[in-house]
Amino acid sequence: MTKTSYHHGNLKNTILDEVLELLNYKSFDEISFRSISRNIGVVSSAPYNHFKDKNHLIKEVILLGEKKLFKIISIEKKKSKVPTDQLRLIAKAYLNFATEENALFNLMFSKNNKELLHLCEKTVLQFESVIIEKFKKGKRFKLTAKGSAITAWSMIHGIAVTLNNSKKE
Repeated sequence: MTKTSYHHGNLKNTILDEVLELLNYKSFDEISFRSISRNIGVVSSAPYNHFKDKNHLIKEVILLGEKKLFKIISIEKKKSKVPTDQLRLIAKAYLNFATEENALFNLMFSKNNKELLHLCEKTVLQFESVIIEKFKKGKRFKLTAKGSAITAWSMIHGIAVTLNNSKKE
């Protein structure tokens, strides 16, 4: 996506927006400061005024995604005072984010994220706060054996994927 030229404003945000756009059809490894600069119409050294290197850029993109995800979860959670509804709403918001922001979501939860375990802990807290309220009210979903099996498997699978992606190369 080539833009004609960049004119004043917030270059850092413009760079981050361009990376988010490029992630729709390229992996983060395929994105370079040179291609970003070319697309937004600035000299190739301009991104270095805001990001010391590509690792710094990826960290900022991941933080942007984290803020976006948690904002969406917060908005959805406020739509109900009933913990069961809140849990459904935030789960749906999480899944929507994962599918609508697929490339960003995959980057956030990839081995490229040096703070992956911390992100996972923060994400679990979003759900835990609702579940704690649900337990206080003494109302819980009655799960079938198949539902319990799916829950157990998905938890273990999610932990396994997270651990694999958080290993240093």
